[in-house]
Amino acid sequence: GVLNSDWKRRYFILTPESMMYFTGDPREEDSTLKGKIELFMVSGVKRSVPQAGETLGEFEVATPFRIYNIRVDDGTNDEKIEKMKDWVSAINEAAQEEACTLNFKNGGSVGVN
Repeated sequence: GVLNSDWKRRYFILTPESMMYFTGDPREEDSTLKGKIELFMVSGVKRSVPQAGETLGEFEVATPFRIYNIRVDDGTNDEKIEKMKDWVSAINEAAQEEACTLNFKNGGSVGVN
């Protein structure tokens, strides 16, 4: 399919339960909560491999209902790549912790090595 090339700037806050996204800097009064991605719904987070001429620092957050395409848009190319790696790692870790928490609350078992 064709990807939407009409990027909209959003500001994200990662909490233990969700990724909230805002229309502006959430520290400012005029910022509005646009939505949130519940971490227990995240089925995968992966880095996008840029093709020739594409922007660096893009990654995907997949849920059963939607794939969110996210792009780090500030800094040098090296900084974008590092920030993207940090986001992917942090989201994956938070989503796994949230899944374990929900599983435990619902009476499921958790394996430990």
